[in-house]
Amino acid sequence: MSKKFQVDINLDQNELKNVVLDSIAGDAVTPIQGQTWYNNLVNKIKYYTGAATKIVATEDFVTSAINALGQIQGTFSALAGLLPVVADKTQGDLTAIKKGDYWVISVAGTIAGIGGADELSVGDIIQFFGANPATAADWLGIQRNLNDAISGNAKTERQTVSLVANTPLNVNAATLTDIYSVQIYNSAGAEIVVDIEKLGGLNQVTLTSKKALANIKVDLVGA
Repeated sequence: MSKKFQVDINLDQNELKNVVLDSIAGDAVTPIQGQTWYNNLVNKIKYYTGAATKIVATEDFVTSAINALGQIQGTFSALAGLLPVVADKTQGDLTAIKKGDYWVISVAGTIAGIGGADELSVGDIIQFFGANPATAADWLGIQRNLNDAISGNAKTERQTVSLVANTPLNVNAATLTDIYSVQIYNSAGAEIVVDIEKLGGLNQVTLTSKKALANIKVDLVGA
């Protein structure tokens, strides 16, 4: 018959050998702060903080948790209207879609309603970041490459303009038929930020600044 100690035991730095934790089928019913036990139903060591029951993180437990994080799941066809959706299963089921899971696009297409880029090319990424895999807005399209035809034929044009405070200025490209990107530099060569809108034709952008700016450089990239 085992003896119950009703006082603390001070081992005075002696080693405790061949010890087995209290093995129970479940968790302690009325634990006290610091109490530790082995739950033999789930094969995990647990302890009570005084407010909640916690799991002691073993190597296997940490490895399982890492594997449960989002990771690359393979390739996916981005044909219009399709999403890589499976039933949202319980946490810990490695076959369920988890936040952070992502796929590399193998067939180009458009996936309406997702965040980021909905037009996806081969090599781009679609990633789940929300709570419901069946909701398009809980997915994100990530561009990883530029269209070779666009990048190979891209041209640049620089113009020098002055802006009046809070007054939109239309900048028309003389050598470009379609503007892809715009960068603005002040007279000292430092990049600055102003409002840029593409309101007119494909070769026109509208610039607006909160303050007057003289002799700023506008770098246009396009075709």
